[in-house]
Amino acid sequence: MTEHRYTRDEIDSILGRAIEREHGSGDLSHADLVAAAREVGISADALESAATEVLAERHHKGELARLRR
Repeated sequence: MTEHRYTRDEIDSILGRAIEREHGSGDLSHADLVAAAREVGISADALESAATEVLAERHHKGELARLRR
């Protein structure tokens, strides 16, 4: 029997829902995020790099939206 595999969208949805259930608002501190990543075998360097990219993309999208207004 093969183990069930999840798509990226499913992973995002499942983890997001679980975090909301555990933490109410769904918000995590940076330290909690690093700890959670470590638990599933993601290095701190990989997490830091991904977080930097996500925040930069969010900032860029915000700037574009502001300029369009």
